[in-house]
Amino acid sequence: MDSIVSALVFAFVRTKSTKDIYVPVINTVKQDLPLRTDVSYLFAKLGLDVNTLTFVDEVDFQTDGNEELVLVDHNRLSGSQEALSDRITQVIDHHVDENLYTKVNRKIERVGSCASLVVETLSSQ
Repeated sequence: MDSIVSALVFAFVRTKSTKDIYVPVINTVKQDLPLRTDVSYLFAKLGLDVNTLTFVDEVDFQTDGNEELVLVDHNRLSGSQEALSDRITQVIDHHVDENLYTKVNRKIERVGSCASLVVETLSSQ
């Protein structure tokens, strides 16, 4: 849940506070979302229609253009996504730092949740 909520909040606030458009991409295949019962429960309680969200299997990053990527709640792309590493512009994470993407803005601290770091990052921008 931390990664999904962090991505949604980061994208929403940055889109509202800048002239750029941030689209949160849920790094889960859409049909697998019901397996995430915590997230499904939260979305149902909030009345959030999952069809308004973008899932990783709905985006073809290879042909869709030059989108920039902000990683939240992880600091390493999965093997199948590694070709996108040159598009990363920012990393916000609370896991062990794998020392990748060192030329971009990084906030990697061992705290309880990535959401805490997202709030800190957004508050300071």
